[in-house]
Amino acid sequence: MSIFGIAKTYRSLQRLSEIVTVLIRNGFGHYVRRLNLRERFPRFTFSERAHEPLEPRERLAERITQVIQELGPTFVKLGQVLSSRPDVVPEELCTELTRLQDNVAPFPGEEAVLIVEREIGCLIEEAFKEFDKEPFASGSIGQVHYATLKEGSSAVVKVRRPGIEDQIFLDLGLLRYLADLADTYIPELQPYRLPAIVEELERGVRRELDFVVEGSFTSKFYEMFKEDEMVRTPKVFWELTTPHVLTLERIVGLKITDYVEKEQSPGRRRELSKALTSAFCKQYFEVGTFHADPHPGNLLVDERGRLALIDFGLVGHLSDQLMKNLSSVLISLDKKEMDIFCEVFADMGATSDTTDINQLQADLLEMVDKYYSMPMKRMDTLEVFSDVTRIARNNGIALPRDMILLAKSFVAVMTTARSLDPDFDFGAALEPHVRNLILQRLSPKQLFSEARVSFWHLGRLLRWMPREMAGILRKVETGKLQFAFKHVGLDKWANDLDRSLNRLSVSIVVSAIVISSSMLMQMEIPPLYGSISALAMIGFFVAFCLGIALVIGIWRSGKI
Repeated sequence: MSIFGIAKTYRSLQRLSEIVTVLIRNGFGHYVRRLNLRERFPRFTFSERAHEPLEPRERLAERITQVIQELGPTFVKLGQVLSSRPDVVPEELCTELTRLQDNVAPFPGEEAVLIVEREIGCLIEEAFKEFDKEPFASGSIGQVHYATLKEGSSAVVKVRRPGIEDQIFLDLGLLRYLADLADTYIPELQPYRLPAIVEELERGVRRELDFVVEGSFTSKFYEMFKEDEMVRTPKVFWELTTPHVLTLERIVGLKITDYVEKEQSPGRRRELSKALTSAFCKQYFEVGTFHADPHPGNLLVDERGRLALIDFGLVGHLSDQLMKNLSSVLISLDKKEMDIFCEVFADMGATSDTTDINQLQADLLEMVDKYYSMPMKRMDTLEVFSDVTRIARNNGIALPRDMILLAKSFVAVMTTARSLDPDFDFGAALEPHVRNLILQRLSPKQLFSEARVSFWHLGRLLRWMPREMAGILRKVETGKLQFAFKHVGLDKWANDLDRSLNRLSVSIVVSAIVISSSMLMQMEIPPLYGSISALAMIGFFVAFCLGIALVIGIWRSGKI
């Protein structure tokens, strides 16, 4: 991929230079050198610190976090995505990356008002009874203001930051380019699957930039719980919502951690714990769409003691296929059939070339034996999750993103439920849902449906195979059958050869100019400067400049 597919603009080069400078300043110059950026962009000036060795490993996670924080919002989002992939990223780095914050100053409230007016097509006074110009929260994508609607309802208005889209897409293009280079030229970074991580980041950021998408998810959860007496979610005011502006019902309440400290009644805390687990089990096992970021700030308790779920910027999805895979995993774990477990993950594309199936089976069996007979009340869900992700990392397995989001969401919910009720038994809460999931997976209706789809594919294959085979044979007979090969990893050698040929060409031109100028000087061809031909002097000067440029280029390449 060429970087300027992004378009080789001055702004792109300036931003790339800034990224490279920050990497070098924080001790990653040896990686920069191995990306071969100097060869691709000869006019780049790289610090000699690019040749310094790596600093002690104990500071590695801190330095990576520092680089991300210095490079701004897009890279902070990348760090947040990496922190959600403990199956790929080392545990110490995940822990460090969770501390990343969008430290972005709010933009002026007057500018927010102009954006809202432009988006909704009327003056702010016509849409809102009150609009607080001072934001109460600010992030890299947007900021949030309190408001009151004309009919008196309290609302929060999320306004997208002006100009943020151009900056983010510029950074995403550069990230894609650098991730591809790192995956090609730095083998030890390949297990982190950087191109896939950047692709995941891009999908997430595109959704986050469009507030209509977040409004749609919020509305879906509102419909899901609008009849529930113990759970509520904010309502979307669609007439005041656009891709740049999101207007939601304001829910006032205590953070659930503050409620735990304040509420002394064990009965009320137990009731809220049941409501919490019931609400999320419904999302996991019935609907297949779940709140993927249930940290305490997104779980409130209102004045009536009801659980309120807010902020649906990060939502996970369980497709039918993923639900089938999940049920197969649960069945194989229950029966200790590690062969089936490994086959399921291979079918999902989670394994890699470095995965040793025998070692994976042994690690999984050891983990199952550790927890198999342990009472659910004694089980630490966070420890179980850490063991699973450790096994995944050690065996080169990258789990599907939504499965990781499900696991993290589940761990957060169960941890909060146990803080509300120390005697909470999540096994008892999960058992009916898991049983229904497995029964549904093995029901005659489901098996018949799968068989019908398989027969349809088989019939399609049998119907088209003779025609395709006949086409291939015709191409063979007429000599038109072609095979395409794609070389991998030869770009560097092609670039080096091209550069060497260019330098050789310049050397030949310089030599020719010197010889020609010497002949002109001996022949004293006018115009003359004294007894020296002016044309000869010009030729020597041009040859000198070209020679100096050639020497500088070779010196900067570091290959003398």
